[in-house]
Amino acid sequence: ALSYNDLDLVADTLYFYTVEAVNGGGSVVSPSTFIRTIPDLAEGIDPPNLEVLGPTSIRITWSPPTNPNGEIRQYILFMDDVPVFMNLGFEYTATDLTPFTLYAYYIQVINQAGAASSITVTTITEQAAPEGVSPPTLTVLG
Repeated sequence: ALSYNDLDLVADTLYFYTVEAVNGGGSVVSPSTFIRTIPDLAEGIDPPNLEVLGPTSIRITWSPPTNPNGEIRQYILFMDDVPVFMNLGFEYTATDLTPFTLYAYYIQVINQAGAASSITVTTITEQAAPEGVSPPTLTVLG
C-alpha cells in the first residue's frame, strides 16, 4: 500500500512516521517525518469546588481538564453567568456577596480550538446577623 490512515490519534500531539521498504534485496528506512494533530476543545472539565467562607464570601477552586487537547490559554470563572475571573490560576475568592443567597458557578477552559465549559454548581452563602433593627415604637394607651 502507498498510503496509510492512522486513526484514534490524540489532539494537539506530535507524531513521527518512517517508512521501511523491504524486498528480496534487503530493506531501507526513510528519514522520519512528523506532523502535529490539530487541537480540539478541552475534555474532562470538572466543575469548580465551592467553599462557603461566611455570609459574604465563597472560595472557588478548580483543576485542569483531564484532556486539555491543546495549550490552555485561559480559565474563565462565571458567577451567575457573569465572568468574574479570567486567568491561568486555579483559585478565586468571591467577596462582598449577599448573605443567604444562592450563587451559581462554572468554569470555561479556553485553548486554541475554542471554549469548553464544566457543568454549573451552586451554593448558598451563610446567614448573617440581622442589621438595621430600629428600636420599637411605644404608645401609651389610656
